[in-house]
Amino acid sequence: MLELGDTAVDEHAAIGRFAAEIGVEHLVAIGEYAAQLTGAAVAAGLASTRAVTVADKPDAVAAVTAGLGPGDVVLVKASRGLALNTVADDILTAVAPLPPEDPG
Repeated sequence: MLELGDTAVDEHAAIGRFAAEIGVEHLVAIGEYAAQLTGAAVAAGLASTRAVTVADKPDAVAAVTAGLGPGDVVLVKASRGLALNTVADDILTAVAPLPPEDPG
């Protein structure tokens, strides 16, 4: 969404509102327009404790994986322009089960 230009603030806010309206339970945002996205989600009804703006990719992964359990669904919408497309892989790595130990 980096190419939105003058409409970037409004479009990020619209995504935040939409996330709240469709029942997203937790929202983690990073980047220049993260505050607009999370702020709009909170204004649309998402609890402020469930809409988090973070500073960088490691913080995003930590915020997403904290309390993540079996059956939970994570949607990653990420900007390639900010190299955030690797966040999904980082989340999977963080929650991947360890291989079984070799008893022998």
